[in-house]
Amino acid sequence: RAFGYSTKKKPAPKNYSVTTIKAPSLTPMIIGDAEAWALATCLGLAACSPQLRLKALTQLTFRNDAPRKLWGFLAAQPERVTYSLSAYFSGGRLTSDVALACVTAALLRHALLVADDDDVLQGHPLQPFMLRKVLQMYKPAAFSYCWSSPKKDAVRDELFAWVVTLLRDLHARHCRRPLCKPSGWLVDQAQDAHAEIAQRHSQRSKRLMARMPFCVSFRHRADAFSLHCSDNARPSAAEATRVRVRRCRILDDGLAQVAALTPLQLQGRLSVQFVDDFGRTEAGIDAGGLFKEFWTELSKRAFDEAFGLFRTTKHDGLLYPNPDAATAHGEREALELFRFVGRVLGKALREGLTVQPRFSRSFLSFLTGDFNYVTLLE
Repeated sequence: RAFGYSTKKKPAPKNYSVTTIKAPSLTPMIIGDAEAWALATCLGLAACSPQLRLKALTQLTFRNDAPRKLWGFLAAQPERVTYSLSAYFSGGRLTSDVALACVTAALLRHALLVADDDDVLQGHPLQPFMLRKVLQMYKPAAFSYCWSSPKKDAVRDELFAWVVTLLRDLHARHCRRPLCKPSGWLVDQAQDAHAEIAQRHSQRSKRLMARMPFCVSFRHRADAFSLHCSDNARPSAAEATRVRVRRCRILDDGLAQVAALTPLQLQGRLSVQFVDDFGRTEAGIDAGGLFKEFWTELSKRAFDEAFGLFRTTKHDGLLYPNPDAATAHGEREALELFRFVGRVLGKALREGLTVQPRFSRSFLSFLTGDFNYVTLLE
């Protein structure tokens, strides 16, 4: 039985064959065999090609309930394993505990590929309370790697990818169906260093925000985003770009003018003016409120399902791009509309405006380059 770890007092008999190796039970008599196996398997998976790694993970994950058995061994000594992981990802040496924990992370993540949210809540591959312990064991180690900046090491980089991929997968599921309290994802050291995280030139804060942003509170992430936007060079108020739109044709006029703006002009202030059908300007000075009104009216039109640019999911009414938008608007026109809506949406985020449209998880995962499960696409 591959990965056949158990807690039986009597060791299972070793039975080595050409095609199958039965791993021994974890007893003090043969603990050395388990440690040697952990190191060999971990280094072997890290060194082999992606195709071979996929085949090996598939065989090891779905045979004899390997992830659950391996986690059972790790959960028996959580403090030691957590310390060893943090030490290794801070630049320490690779021990058998670290190797076994990293292999377990890879197998758990592979098992989650075929498990939907209902399966996870029902205990596949682990019970929810076990997944909370998984989070507490791996989270400090992943943060140590991002924050301590260890020397370049191909094996360490590969093992970190296994761990952080598992954490990101669990967090994505947590966003859909909570696995723990929101505070369970935070790292105290990251909260204390929120001032450095907001700095644009801190390499380790960039690495942390790119790999595991969930360990920083949303308020601190939002503050950092606002600070980064305000630090960018902006044109002066005298160079504000004027946008004249008619309320009855807000989408067409906005597309004609905003789509032609340069990135530098978009970073600056947009002076929105509403005009009537006769070209007369409505009363009002744009101190930010008219752009907000422009965005509100535009979003009502562009994200309306009847307009044909977006659709809504059946179960929760969230938005995603309409695959048949080219049929409703023409292929070239549909691409121009998507680009225009994206630019205005980015401008609204930059200005700190509340974005009313709510996008589907599958669409957001696509934008961030994360994995999309089949159940999210249904």
